[in-house]
Amino acid sequence: MTMKVKEAGAFQIIKISKVEAMKIVIENTIEQYEKLFSLEEEERENYFRFSMMKPFEKMWNTINVPLKANKPNGYDVIMATKMLGYLDVSKTEIGRAALENLKEIQALQTAHDTLYHCC
Repeated sequence: MTMKVKEAGAFQIIKISKVEAMKIVIENTIEQYEKLFSLEEEERENYFRFSMMKPFEKMWNTINVPLKANKPNGYDVIMATKMLGYLDVSKTEIGRAALENLKEIQALQTAHDTLYHCC
């Protein structure tokens, strides 16, 4: 991106002469949660960590949250998401009910349309 800056009293006027396209990736979390809740409970945490949270690893690293704790029951994305109020991966019935609600309101399509209309 190139910018031209012009002084205007106490303000600067910035003209952007070229804008690069933004790459938007929308994760299909509905499909991911369907798969998550179809797994045995002992398999869910690793699926959540390494399939669902892996695309956000840079963000988790930035806030010092590892995908997997070094010690059992240590601090990692599973604990952090619970602390942030996200649904526990072991709460199957609540999760499935929420998924049905998200499908009914076409949440994934709404997210897609909103992001593409904003950019």
